[in-house]
Amino acid sequence: MRIRASASLIAALVLAACTGQNSPSTATAPTPTGGAPTIGSINVFPDSVGLAGVTNFTLSPSTVSNPGGGTVQFSWDFGDGGGTGQTVSHIFQFPNTYNVKLTASNNSGSSTAATSVTTKTLTGIWTGTYDNNGQQPITFQINQNGTVLTGSGTNSDAHATGDILPNSTASASGVVIRINMYTSPNVYASFVFVGSFLNSFDEIKGTITSGTEGFDIFRKKS
Repeated sequence: MRIRASASLIAALVLAACTGQNSPSTATAPTPTGGAPTIGSINVFPDSVGLAGVTNFTLSPSTVSNPGGGTVQFSWDFGDGGGTGQTVSHIFQFPNTYNVKLTASNNSGSSTAATSVTTKTLTGIWTGTYDNNGQQPITFQINQNGTVLTGSGTNSDAHATGDILPNSTASASGVVIRINMYTSPNVYASFVFVGSFLNSFDEIKGTITSGTEGFDIFRKKS
């Protein structure tokens, strides 16, 4: 009887092992509940149109969602270089339309957003008048190199020529243009024009801060 009981006990233990009865439970790894980060559209400050070599753009995602937790890495492709960080600043050196791409990633994956930024140049032919009655038309070739402006032009009414002096400058919001007009070999007019940009940098509206003449609108022809 003792041997039979042992055999029965052994059989019961074998059966329990086969059916899982009285065996330690094995924990199943939980399904991950996280995921790749998602980002909204890209905010561009001060605007999506700026001045090449001058405007310092600030770019950032409008929203960031990180369901997976952990650290999100932000990688920027500006079209002329790259950067990292959720909010970045960048100056585009040349006139162009740049496709800007942001990639946000974590251990679960990544997502992207894109926008375009256009930069313009002041280099070109500009026309205006430099008295308050719309007289004295002038045409100037302006050359922009970063924040420095140079150039030359003519006043058809006075049969005069003019130079934009080297200490003329451009900023993201406007210009300070110093001009000497000549009826060879003498300077007959010298003035400083301070203006702000209109029409996506194709017009400059301003006033004369020194000198006896003045012009209101300076328009770019080409």
